[in-house]
Amino acid sequence: MFGTDLPNIATGLGHRTKYGSVVLSPGARVAAYVRSTGAQSDDDPMLATNLVPTLSAGLARCRSGFNDVVFVLPGHSESVTDGTTMLTNLVAGTRIIGLGYGTNRPVFRWTATGSQWAITKADVQFTNLRLLLEGAVVVKGIVTTAASTAILNCEINTGTTASTNLATIGVEFGAAADNFLFQQNYVHGIAGCTSTSVIKVAGVSDGGMILDNKIMAATATAATIGVVDITAAATGLDIGRNIFQNRLASSQVGLSVTGAVACTGVVYNNFVAVEAGTPVSDSFLVNAASLLRFFENYGTDTKNTSGLLAPAVVT
Repeated sequence: MFGTDLPNIATGLGHRTKYGSVVLSPGARVAAYVRSTGAQSDDDPMLATNLVPTLSAGLARCRSGFNDVVFVLPGHSESVTDGTTMLTNLVAGTRIIGLGYGTNRPVFRWTATGSQWAITKADVQFTNLRLLLEGAVVVKGIVTTAASTAILNCEINTGTTASTNLATIGVEFGAAADNFLFQQNYVHGIAGCTSTSVIKVAGVSDGGMILDNKIMAATATAATIGVVDITAAATGLDIGRNIFQNRLASSQVGLSVTGAVACTGVVYNNFVAVEAGTPVSDSFLVNAASLLRFFENYGTDTKNTSGLLAPAVVT
């Protein structure tokens, strides 16, 4: 006699779907499902039993170091109102995975000047979320100071209304954020919302990765600050296959190293679009103290043109 349930497949090998790595590793469990609107009449019994209305409540069910998963369901909406409450219960190794596609993905909106996600626990992942850092003039939207944290396949909005709805600093990687991973994210803000820094590497760390992102936003300082800004002697940086567009009307820089910081690593296969300046020398603007190496990067400041190889070729 045939049953109606899907088969239960036990395996130690994970696989990736459009929702992220949703197969549990040995020892891990689904700690909670998060949906702000509560239970629905046709919810699966297991989902309904483990449903909570807030991310904080879901995180409280996770065990440190076990790689437990919190699924945030389509349609969830929640406000980040301060710098501590939402992630107070975060423990090492947790995976927060949003379900859904496009505008159906779960939404978190920063609604106060001090709204912030401070990621201080190692080995945590945030995947497939809509993170709106534009509900106020937000001082610093997201900052991580822990090792091996990851932000993956998220939409991050850094500004919708000039002067009133924008992040002064969007995402910051601070001291000791070794092996951070920022990958396949779409970061965007309108041209009139000028962040001091959109993505900032602000602390000494090793092995950080910024890969496969589309970052299209505006910075406040046209001639010297890019949408990715490195201000500390981070080592072993891996920055590749990104699209950087500085949307400020007079922008010149896509990636910058500001200050006399001896950062190291490789920057490769990136494409920079700006509105002014000299593409070869300005698209990637690095201080003389920088020790970065560049391979196959291109920049343009003019519409309908192909980019030039940047920075200048070694001789």
